[in-house]
Amino acid sequence: MPYLSISDTMLISGFWFVSVKNSLDKYVTDTATSEHIKKITAMYKSPSGYTVDNPTIVMYRDDTFRALQGKTMAKLANIRAMLLFASFLKNNSWSFSTAENLGLVIQRFNVGDDGLALQGGSLHGILTGGLKISKTIFTTAPHVHVSSMNLDIEQNVMIALVKCLADEMVNPKSSALLRSLRQFLLIYSNSHELDSSARVLGMIMAFELLFGTTNRNNFRESVKKYADEYNPSQYDYEEEYTNGVQHRSPKKLRLTGAQVWAEEFYKLRNRIIHGDVVATIDYAFRDMYGTIFKNKNPHIAIAYEMYAVCLTNYLRNMGRLRDYHLMLVEKGKYRRTDKNLMNIQNREFTIIDKGLLDYLSGI
Repeated sequence: MPYLSISDTMLISGFWFVSVKNSLDKYVTDTATSEHIKKITAMYKSPSGYTVDNPTIVMYRDDTFRALQGKTMAKLANIRAMLLFASFLKNNSWSFSTAENLGLVIQRFNVGDDGLALQGGSLHGILTGGLKISKTIFTTAPHVHVSSMNLDIEQNVMIALVKCLADEMVNPKSSALLRSLRQFLLIYSNSHELDSSARVLGMIMAFELLFGTTNRNNFRESVKKYADEYNPSQYDYEEEYTNGVQHRSPKKLRLTGAQVWAEEFYKLRNRIIHGDVVATIDYAFRDMYGTIFKNKNPHIAIAYEMYAVCLTNYLRNMGRLRDYHLMLVEKGKYRRTDKNLMNIQNREFTIIDKGLLDYLSGI
């Protein structure tokens, strides 16, 4: 992981994540192998040309650098998604890490009894293919944020996710949650190859994998359940038909703030799926009266935040998470200065940690 920086090491389900700058010699005991890794990692540059200061290497079980099989690589994909999500929860307002920072560059080489082997392996192929390690530079695309900040994760959530990883083969809920996280890994990216419609559809898929639902009504009910909105208000809402021509009158509903967002997000999904013309301004969240407020938060930014709330509360529902509880809240019912997530009828909403709410309320 050339563009991921960590302070020391992490051991997750048999995988060692090791800081090249701070811990390599401690965990890779063979001197020749260690020096070879340093040569490889020195090839990776930031877009401005500087060598990446503190890349991370990944080893499975030990420092023999064996070739990984399909199931092991699938587990590593899950762990990458878990780390991204736990980092998002810790630093989402700063966006220190995106999917690109968790990207893998696989460098296979053989390590024998006498250290680095003299034959075989992809590294030897690079050398014999006309590229010299000391002369080769691999730069990342400009949209990849190469930060000197070390990865910081929400520990309680990561522990809960590791429990899901341990039983994903026998627990359908754990399996669905991890599939959902892998989808999040694909979408939470700086890449300009992902346009707005791809991000919306990708996040809808992440939600539906998590909820196990595939239609509009179930989507808004699941969001209501897992957003765990604090003392929610009810809003009058007219459910419009979005699968082509309007064949019936809009259905009148009473929805919470979380459900209003869910309805508007799913309507946007339907417009994309059914080939409607979708302008740039349509990707900004509007309330049920079509009003776009001053913050102009795009749907996808709200979707990331709502996904974080729903997934962590899904973990709570599974009994995997106790000391971390996010909620959607209307600011007028609880004095907060947090960033404004969205507006509905001139009412501002944000996301809070219920533990802090309880503490400030004297509970």
